[in-house]
Amino acid sequence: MNKALLERAAQVGCKVVVLTLDAGVQGRRNRDLDNGLIVPVRVRLKLALQMVAKPWWAIGYGRSHRTIGNLAMFVPGSAELADISVWAERNHKGPVSLADVEWVRKHWPHKLVLKGILDPDDAKIAVKLGADAIVVSNHGGRQLDSALTAVKAFPAIREAVTDDFELIFDGGVRSGLDVLKALGLGAKACFLGRAYLYGLAAYGQKGVEAALQLLNQELDAAMALTGVADISHLPPGVVIAP
Repeated sequence: MNKALLERAAQVGCKVVVLTLDAGVQGRRNRDLDNGLIVPVRVRLKLALQMVAKPWWAIGYGRSHRTIGNLAMFVPGSAELADISVWAERNHKGPVSLADVEWVRKHWPHKLVLKGILDPDDAKIAVKLGADAIVVSNHGGRQLDSALTAVKAFPAIREAVTDDFELIFDGGVRSGLDVLKALGLGAKACFLGRAYLYGLAAYGQKGVEAALQLLNQELDAAMALTGVADISHLPPGVVIAP
């Protein structure tokens, strides 16, 4: 299955694969379980009242047809989100091993990014295994309570690899100032999720565009206030390491 997915990705022109290392098992998210935010969604009283208060949203959700089409070929008879989720849980391999990374590197001819590294020694191993980039991430803090944060792990990992090796920052980026902090620590780029998802949930595409505009404005202001003229050439000491 994994080989088939890699081949399909290459055939449609994908040039990068991101392999997540830190979610070998699903973390227990008690809030989601209590709210019924699982697959399939369990409609509890609170959710039912919210749906009644937002009838157009409820109608749109009911009419939508959510599938995971790229896995449909492996699940006979159904591409429904709930059915594929059950199948994926039953066939989930578990924690990713070094052999797994080596296998992906062997079968993927383009760039390989390893996501979920928080330890400098693991970063060195990733480089030796042929990773083209590393995402320093604790999976949004949603997998393991009290895991080391990306901002604290980042400096040691930056020091463990060569200066030109591509490190990407992930976790807690909510504003343009946070983007500047991530780049100031030595990241080549940073990921953000909730910052634009809030806009998406509220106003769709227009909401995402507004969120990105706000991030750009915040970054511009942060650069001006810290004397940064070029985001790709940050002066030393612009960010104090944690």
